[in-house]
Amino acid sequence: MVLALGLFIYFLLDHELKFIEKNTKIIKNYLAFVHITVCLTTCILGYFSSYPHIFKSIIFANTGGFFINEVGFFIRERHFTKTNIFLIMHHIVVLIIISNAPFRTYVYVLLSMAEFT
Repeated sequence: MVLALGLFIYFLLDHELKFIEKNTKIIKNYLAFVHITVCLTTCILGYFSSYPHIFKSIIFANTGGFFINEVGFFIRERHFTKTNIFLIMHHIVVLIIISNAPFRTYVYVLLSMAEFT
């Protein structure tokens, strides 16, 4: 259910941004910025919170929604390059790691830092 909520939010953002901007590259960059900002804010707030399971759910919804939206874009646009195939595999592995790792480990710190690369 959490993943469906994240997916709905990113599809809604993507749909609404198409009315403002016609360039899909700018739309994807804006969605990536939203994803990174929410991830970093949630990781920082959740690390010092008494309720880490809530923040883990927010990160899972945010990351899962963004990843599925991006994979859907690759499928819709038939954008199957070697780089995009590795990016899809990266998305699957990161979702598995996020769903299984405890929140207060260095996994979330490393994943947040990896978003900048």
